[in-house]
Amino acid sequence: MVNFGFHPALKVTKITDESGKLLEGERTADGSVRVTASAPFVAGQLALDLRLRRHHHRNEDGPIEGLKLAAIQEPISYLLYPARWFPSTGYMTDRFTAEMHIKVPQGMRVFASGGSGTSKLVTLSNGKPGSEWDFKWTKPGFPGTVIAAVSPIRSSPVPAT
Repeated sequence: MVNFGFHPALKVTKITDESGKLLEGERTADGSVRVTASAPFVAGQLALDLRLRRHHHRNEDGPIEGLKLAAIQEPISYLLYPARWFPSTGYMTDRFTAEMHIKVPQGMRVFASGGSGTSKLVTLSNGKPGSEWDFKWTKPGFPGTVIAAVSPIRSSPVPAT
């Protein structure tokens, strides 16, 4: 069994193990999610695939009152590691690998934990065009900061006359 601590504004939509078997997650009173694995974890292998979706919550800034650690708004959105938007088993103690696929409206660029991901065009759930940014951390660390912002429009300089 493993407990993941993360922000209450996240809803777990699907949990599967390395073989694709669907697992159940139980939300505890403190907002954590408890998952019972179907087999012991093996270092270096995919253990769990958690699919998450944000739902509206009255306190989306983060778990620390008075400190704004997260914002979902235009023209810039950010989710900082201390806001606990990413499942972790030991805040600031347990390093982990991760793979994230972040969908944003077209025209936005995403940066995450110091890396630049790759993007592809997708259709968002509302039917509008968007981009999906893919990030993969294979070295254990603390990936968990994401910034999405509208890309500045680049224009050609006007020639002097």
